Amino acid sequence: MKFLIKKIYIISFLLTVFLIQPEAFARDSKTQYSGENISNYFLGMLFVKNDQNNEALKYLNKVQLLKDRHSKYNVEFLRTLVLLGKFDKAIAFANSVWNKNELFFEADLLLGLDYFLRKDFKESEKYFERLNKTSRYNLFFDQFVGNVLLAWNKASQGEKDNSFNYLAKIPKRYRHLEKIQNGFLRCYFDTNDTHNFYQAIVQNEDYNFSRYNFFLTNYLLFKNNNLEAKKIIQNAREKHNSNILLKETEGFLLNNNTKKIKNFFNCKNPKDSIAEFFYVLANLYSSENEYQLSNFYLKISLFLNSKFLTNKALLAENFYYQKKNKDSKKVYESLKSIGPEYSWYASKSIATILLKEKGKKYSI
Repeated sequence: MKFLIKKIYIISFLLTVFLIQPEAFARDSKTQYSGENISNYFLGMLFVKNDQNNEALKYLNKVQLLKDRHSKYNVEFLRTLVLLGKFDKAIAFANSVWNKNELFFEADLLLGLDYFLRKDFKESEKYFERLNKTSRYNLFFDQFVGNVLLAWNKASQGEKDNSFNYLAKIPKRYRHLEKIQNGFLRCYFDTNDTHNFYQAIVQNEDYNFSRYNFFLTNYLLFKNNNLEAKKIIQNAREKHNSNILLKETEGFLLNNNTKKIKNFFNCKNPKDSIAEFFYVLANLYSSENEYQLSNFYLKISLFLNSKFLTNKALLAENFYYQKKNKDSKKVYESLKSIGPEYSWYASKSIATILLKEKGKKYSI
């Protein structure tokens, strides 16, 4: 019965794609309609749907002949490369399929970031501008992602006023996320109101900004104001006792291990602030149970700032909800090196997985 249902699903899926996107296999029909190519394409797409990235890449990689005529293939192939952390290949593929006459959000994003990291700000601006427009596969980020990245592009060139002007263009529905980046920009330019702006963020009761007590603490440590940093984190811990990042940060401070806190994040490095932006996007998608998209943005975040190891906790959680227990346990194991709080959290999480896999004896 299960086999029959699966067979019916695959046949329906094939018919749907052929009816909706006939151009994918219409040209060069002898090549396109070969049984092997059709099989590889649909197996790849089925593995994408089931969040099996290694298997998806194996089959999608065999039909790159589709890249010039099938936009859905390009999106999924590029996302799969990012999910596997293959950024060099992802950027190379984005370059090969980019077309100025066709919006391709993921390609513009990766190419813009690539030029930004190479400090070719004029070229990166071209791609970031395109992100302000909606595309077929990204309908929700109009005037948002592009303006955040353009703000940092201008900031990196020392254009303070222009950077804040781009943030001001962000639609009001993203005001909470804009406020966070506004604080980071102030920190980057070391404006006189940075401290007060950060405090206003963490004291905001309309939104949960508890995480940003860490960034205020981090800022104070870079200003060599260790005493104030300790007060901030202790007050934050009283209000948000379950926040692991704050717990671990307090422990570092009590042991005078400020180096670890400062190593996680530096507002003077635009890459770190952009990484935090993508981490927030990953969190938003995870809260909506969109784990694949969450992992896509999280991988970009970790690519930009691999030092902020605590952010990998979200990846472990996403893998758990995707029923990727092996991957989840592997990431949790890597968290143990951060400090005692994350080590305990990781051990409890692994125990939860083992309880389901092998029973109480192994969990204990």
